[in-house]
Amino acid sequence: MRQTFLLLVLSVFFSIQVNGQYVHDEQRQKELNNYLESIRKGREYGNTKTSQFKMNEQAVQEMTDMWKRQAGKKTSAELDAERTANQKKWEANREEREAKQKAAEEQRANKYLLKEVAVAVVKMNAP
Repeated sequence: MRQTFLLLVLSVFFSIQVNGQYVHDEQRQKELNNYLESIRKGREYGNTKTSQFKMNEQAVQEMTDMWKRQAGKKTSAELDAERTANQKKWEANREEREAKQKAAEEQRANKYLLKEVAVAVVKMNAP
């Protein structure tokens, strides 16, 4: 009796699992069919950059630059030039920054040494 009941419960559980997998596979197949149909109709979801797209991208960039000029803002070319100038300044000041960092490290080392000497003097003078 127990074995029959256990067998019945296991078969119900197994059939539920199989049915769930079937439904999942059916949904995936429908999604795949919809995607393939959209490709057939020329509505592919990929991002392909063709020469025509590049030309349109350039036209859009020119239009946004014109709007920015009219609004008194910097254009993308001006921003790029400013960015490169800042990078050159950063590289030119690299040695100066490194020298300042080295001086700060030396000051920290001297401060630590002075603290050690002061502690030693206090210990020597302590009764």
